Amino acid sequence: MDPKFTNAEYILRTLAVGLPVDDDLKRHNKDTDTRRQSLTQRLGLNSPPAKDKGKGKGKERDTETAGSGNSGGDDDEGDRSAAKKALKKQHKVTRAECVDVVDNNVYVGTNEGHILHYAVSPVTVETEEPPEQHFVCTIDMKLGKKRIEQLIALPGQDKLVVLCASTLSFYSLSELRPVGSGMPPIRGVSCVALDERVPRSADAEYAGLCVACLRTVQIYRLSKTELRLEQEFAVASSIGSISHYGNYVCLADTETYKIIDLHKVRRGAADDAQLPLLPTQQPQKDPQSGKIIRPPRPSTLVVGPNEFMFLTAS
Repeated sequence: MDPKFTNAEYILRTLAVGLPVDDDLKRHNKDTDTRRQSLTQRLGLNSPPAKDKGKGKGKERDTETAGSGNSGGDDDEGDRSAAKKALKKQHKVTRAECVDVVDNNVYVGTNEGHILHYAVSPVTVETEEPPEQHFVCTIDMKLGKKRIEQLIALPGQDKLVVLCASTLSFYSLSELRPVGSGMPPIRGVSCVALDERVPRSADAEYAGLCVACLRTVQIYRLSKTELRLEQEFAVASSIGSISHYGNYVCLADTETYKIIDLHKVRRGAADDAQLPLLPTQQPQKDPQSGKIIRPPRPSTLVVGPNEFMFLTAS
């Protein structure tokens, strides 16, 4: 089987395990606790919560204390509130925000700014058993526990491209160490895309990156030792999603989905280079509550040579 499709199958099969089950299945498994583990549990990010055998007794003790205490009632209430906050912080769930796969290596970005590297056994269609995994290493981005938004693993350049806290950083793929000179972080980034025309293989000499910085699009050429800016142009609105294939970029800004011809941009015909498609979903006011409901972030994707797919609503 083609490794590309094997990797894609692994991502789909693994992410499907983390989908919520229906209410009937939850009720059926409430006593038996036989639900399949989520993605974060299977990768070892969280252990299943232990059952508190003294939960009822604790409530009784709190009731007795509240009934017998007089002068220290306010202090006890403050202590209980602080204890609840500490317990909530202690049991904060770590979630997998993004995943990328190279051969048998899985890179997971979490909601707390950590990147985890796992080595997994090959996945075959015949087996229903989850693949065996081996934890390799982890790093902390140290950006205020901001979530990891995107990961792009490039084996040919031995690079892991990481988007976190609007900062695009570059790490060595094998050791997950920051890359030194020649590849400084790019700040003010809203999203990034890989040029899907260039094969993402171990023998690829370079990779193309399309970086969206608010109202500017930058095209980079990334090699093992250098990150070079090759093209830059402005757009009218802030960009929420972007994808790239060869001479074409598909993006979604605050107004429309559009396709941009990079060849026409290089020739100076910026007005003719943009092909508007559909308007993006706009915030709406709830007639009952009066609150402004913001739509989900738009999404674009390369599905074939010079072919794109985008999400208009969900």
